Amino acid sequence: MQVSNSMQTQQMTQMRMHRGQGQGQGQGQGQGMGAIMQSLTPDQRQDISSQLQSLSQDDRKDIVDQIKSLDTTDMSQDDLYSSILDILNPQTQTNTISAESIDTYA
Repeated sequence: MQVSNSMQTQQMTQMRMHRGQGQGQGQGQGQGMGAIMQSLTPDQRQDISSQLQSLSQDDRKDIVDQIKSLDTTDMSQDDLYSSILDILNPQTQTNTISAESIDTYA
């Protein structure tokens, strides 16, 4: 009977360990959205949450996927917040060439 209980305990432990793998637990790339949000201050969380809520469901899903793919291993709290804001509010870079800067060659 004791052997049976020992084996059952070992199996349960292995099942718990297996379930924990691949769920993005802990720091680093691929962690869950909840863990990322917990890394931020309450004000930062509120700001990001309100911005996410203003998006369509499809856009929100895409943004959340991008946020979850961030490698936060070496990021400070402010760097993480800044990176999330960059994802939420992408700045399009435009190159403007003035006519004065173009030399015409014949």
